[in-house]
Amino acid sequence: MSWFDDRWDERKGSGTDGEAEPALLAEIHRLRSRLEEAYATIDSLRTKGNGLEDDLDRLQRVASTDGLTDLWNRRFLIDSLDVSFSFAVRHRLPLSFVLMDVDAFKSFNDAHGHAAGDEVLRQVASIVRRCARDHDVVARYGGEEFAILLPGTGRAGAMAMAERVRRTLEARSWEVRPVTASFGAATIRHKEIGPQTSAASLVENADLALYHSKRQGRNRVTHADELSRASTPLVREPRPALDR
Repeated sequence: MSWFDDRWDERKGSGTDGEAEPALLAEIHRLRSRLEEAYATIDSLRTKGNGLEDDLDRLQRVASTDGLTDLWNRRFLIDSLDVSFSFAVRHRLPLSFVLMDVDAFKSFNDAHGHAAGDEVLRQVASIVRRCARDHDVVARYGGEEFAILLPGTGRAGAMAMAERVRRTLEARSWEVRPVTASFGAATIRHKEIGPQTSAASLVENADLALYHSKRQGRNRVTHADELSRASTPLVREPRPALDR
């Protein structure tokens, strides 16, 4: 029995014929009104809270998304790469990273204008997104460059995915002129990971492989492992891939 029930038992017999005193009824009514007000306040706060959560979700999405292509942006990509790299190293799981660059894009912009170039980038982004899996992270890396983070994917899977995108771009009927892209892929090599190894090494290796694809005539896929086996390794000053 609650305190309220005790109070009711003490007072209900004090009125005429066992009826509650008017003062008690007034107190009960006042308490009930305050309780209803409290519930209304809670409901209002819950509604406002849901609205705030929705606003925060939208803001987070805007802060993490590239405005032109609606892909993830570079910052979100690097955050995801850091987490995925640490997890893959800890559990010795495969992880691959692909960089792609639209071929001769500067000359396209110079010849046809930035509006036409932006439309090409949007269409390229749509193709890459369709070729990726739900849990892959597809991002605009900067300018005409895109990146795909492939958790749980080894070298063969990364090459297959990049080749699928390359073929789709090549086979598409483009409105102005053919559009192709060059690709560089890199995969974690667990036997070579040391205390100083970071996710940046994966990006740098993919960048070197992309550079090799460009030098070999564009519109091709190169994996970083191919460079490590070459008699004369390709050396390129790595760019600050993890700058935010």
